[in-house]
Amino acid sequence: TRKESSAASDVYKRQGSGRVIGMHIRGGDSCAARRFCPANKSVYFEQALRLRDAYGANRIVLATDDANAAALCKQGFLGFVCRTLEIDRAKFKSNIFIENRVKEHSEGMLSGSAVAIDALTDIDMLADCDMHVLVLRSAVSRLAYALAFARSGRPVSYTHLTLPTTPYV
Repeated sequence: TRKESSAASDVYKRQGSGRVIGMHIRGGDSCAARRFCPANKSVYFEQALRLRDAYGANRIVLATDDANAAALCKQGFLGFVCRTLEIDRAKFKSNIFIENRVKEHSEGMLSGSAVAIDALTDIDMLADCDMHVLVLRSAVSRLAYALAFARSGRPVSYTHLTLPTTPYV
């Protein structure tokens, strides 16, 4: 269940030694809209290497709607110890923005409440991390970073995969 997955990721973040990298990889409708969406999800993990080199962080908590990114996480890509929530990511694969698909579902996995819980869980999970790999064009990434800043009371180290001049659309 969602509650068990969230609790498991929370325990993971707090156990063991070392800092945790929160990584947000967006796929789904964002890729269909021709936004920054590399086919090879390894570019995100390569950015995490920069944080590992600088801060010694080798654990990643991954928030993603992309099944390929989740698979890289589970296989320990580039030697990272990585965890991600167990969710049905197939529901996010579409050329139609999720908010437009949610309008048509009053219940089930695409209902507004189910999608909101997925998004809020990802934001909360990322906000507890020590540093981040983000796509700042994404509202989820920006909210997670702002919440991490608020919770820690200081700017949190991050790297991102879009240029500062990239519009937030």
